[in-house]
Amino acid sequence: MKKSPSALDAITDVVLAYRPAGTGENMEKAAVASFQARVDPWFRGCFPPAVCNDRLERGDRATEEVLELMQAVCANLGVDFAPRAHALVDYVAGRPVGEIEQEVGGVMVTVAALCLAHSIDMHDCGETELARITQPEIVEKI
Repeated sequence: MKKSPSALDAITDVVLAYRPAGTGENMEKAAVASFQARVDPWFRGCFPPAVCNDRLERGDRATEEVLELMQAVCANLGVDFAPRAHALVDYVAGRPVGEIEQEVGGVMVTVAALCLAHSIDMHDCGETELARITQPEIVEKI
């Protein structure tokens, strides 16, 4: 369904109202100076440089976390997780390869929408997890 210009203006106004201050390079710096920058010391403190810089390993860990999220969603809804996950792998493998930056954005938008559907604040979840994993007893287990 095509949205009317007034509906698109309203959506744009809401999106711009919640965007970090600045645009382009300034906006990137604002975003990096927050959650991502606070994950960095934990990340580099827990793992050796070879692991931190292993891009394939980082992708594997991101995939693992998304699969665990979907497993929790399916369990919450009483849906069998494994067939859905396998079907999604087949679906994605049959599609053209995307650009990493665009796909990261897509993941962020999709997780935000998932959190909205579950009435969950994604930022609170991230802050809670960062606080949990920076506890000394958790860091020792990693």
